[in-house]
Amino acid sequence: MKQKSETTKIIKDFVAEMELQNHKTPAAFRTDNGGEYVTKDLKGFFTSKGIIHEFSPPYSPESNGVAERLNRAIGESLRAMLESAPTYDKKLWAEAVLTSVYIKNPQPHSALKDLTPYEALYGTKPSIQHLQPFGRECYIHVPYQKRTDGNKLSPRAQRAIFTGYTNVPHHYRVFLPDTKKTIVSADTFFPPLKIEGATPTIKRRIDQILIPFQSNTPSTSVEYTYNNKGRTSDDMWRQWMDENPQHANN
Repeated sequence: MKQKSETTKIIKDFVAEMELQNHKTPAAFRTDNGGEYVTKDLKGFFTSKGIIHEFSPPYSPESNGVAERLNRAIGESLRAMLESAPTYDKKLWAEAVLTSVYIKNPQPHSALKDLTPYEALYGTKPSIQHLQPFGRECYIHVPYQKRTDGNKLSPRAQRAIFTGYTNVPHHYRVFLPDTKKTIVSADTFFPPLKIEGATPTIKRRIDQILIPFQSNTPSTSVEYTYNNKGRTSDDMWRQWMDENPQHANN
């Protein structure tokens, strides 16, 4: 919202979306006595929908404590996320606000017993598998339409910084440091974090595991890889030794 005059339209759009997508109509709205809330258009809309419009007393923000506390929590999250981002850019504050609200809805709330706000609204448990830390480094796929003509060696991926989510779980909003633009990407790769077990491991390929044993020394190759689950990657080697102890001990 760029101007307060857009308040009525935004409220109407919100109610329409709730009715169409969730088959629910808000029972009441509580606001202060700001001029953007005291309009004939908005009053008539609430009356037509049977929505009760509650006003808080003047100079008593504590009467609307839930909203005031939420604004404070969002502000604290905003500052923390911007500070933790590798590229500190105050222009990302709007992205940080949207992300803060997005991740707050799947969290437990004291007003709801054994439920999250998301579950209370949609009737299903929220998925958190697609959540990422704000400011995390990532790489987005570069479509062939945007690659340099005639250059087969041009990069197929571009470095970006994760900034938020969309209505589609695996479509992410990312910030491009080179162009200072925020875009939506449907093909995003996140390198493993240290807390995810991203440590160098040895990966062995046993070429003769599926054919009769021909030599005392199995053919192997060694390469360094990153295991994003923190587990060793030589399970096939251990399996072969367990199945062929007579050769493994030679």
